[in-house]
Amino acid sequence: QQRWTFTRDGTNAAANITQSGSAVTATSLSTILNISKVSGVVSGDTMFALLVMDRNASVTVPSGWTALSTQTIGSGKVALCRRVASSEGSNYTWFFGSSGNNIIVNTAYRGVATTGTWNTRFDIQNALTSTLNFADTWSASNDGDQQLQFVGIMGDYRVTPNASLTEIYDSGLNGAISAFVATRKMTS
Repeated sequence: QQRWTFTRDGTNAAANITQSGSAVTATSLSTILNISKVSGVVSGDTMFALLVMDRNASVTVPSGWTALSTQTIGSGKVALCRRVASSEGSNYTWFFGSSGNNIIVNTAYRGVATTGTWNTRFDIQNALTSTLNFADTWSASNDGDQQLQFVGIMGDYRVTPNASLTEIYDSGLNGAISAFVATRKMTS
């Protein structure tokens, strides 16, 4: 399992982070995966794509997307990519170097700083039970900081989020891989 957590720091009261639309997901057992853009996304929104693969295959991201982190976990791979929305089409095509199980969860947020420092934490843990529980030790620098949690899991597991998290996505594919996305508004 791999987890990325981001929080926004700063005193810009105008940068209140909100989710844009609902998460869009796509799954496949192939070398190509098309995923729709989150409805309601406008220019300047920040989109995140969590990719979970059951093998260590190369990934070609669509134009305009930036890989924030790509990690191998056992025989699989998990990646987190970001794109600041501008004028683009209604979907994105991802290419994989070999065929296998793929999950992509596309989420979008308004008010995310596109420059500056982000607090991030990266964890790899071995999932040994059918339910994963996360101990959350993050603290906010400022009221209104937003925590975004992206988790890729090798195996078909469900995540039990901390009571303060709002679950956006939690599902698996073919008993091989799982993805979990959650968010919460933090207080200092």
